[in-house]
Amino acid sequence: MIGKVGLCGVMLVAVAMIGCKEPSESSCAECTPVDKVTIVCPSDGATVKVGSTVNIKWCQAANRIPDFRVVVGVNQGEREIDITSEAIVDPVTSFQWTVPGKLVYVNDEYPLAGTTVTLRVHEYNNSRNTSDEIVLNITN
Repeated sequence: MIGKVGLCGVMLVAVAMIGCKEPSESSCAECTPVDKVTIVCPSDGATVKVGSTVNIKWCQAANRIPDFRVVVGVNQGEREIDITSEAIVDPVTSFQWTVPGKLVYVNDEYPLAGTTVTLRVHEYNNSRNTSDEIVLNITN
């Protein structure tokens, strides 16, 4: 679908959709509050392209976490890098991430194309209060 993105989708160069389908096709998990944050889009194991925009969507925990950050695990989980520039405040439960060619942490660079990364949503000031991780495969 050209130029149309559902509530949870991945748009590649503004013309092709992958990952979650249109909301009417109900491919995203239902948002039912549980004891922790739950990522509902993109789907675990999705393939995304460098330069594409990924709509990361999660369900709020039943105990209402006040603010969030989104982290990407690189180098086989050795390093988690915060991809949000500031706290995402409840009731917002999504974040648009344009997949870069690399992530930088201090002086270390982590190229992303051709790698598998993990994605988590944490409470902003408490990384123990976190979602399960999902895997994203990144291509050129």
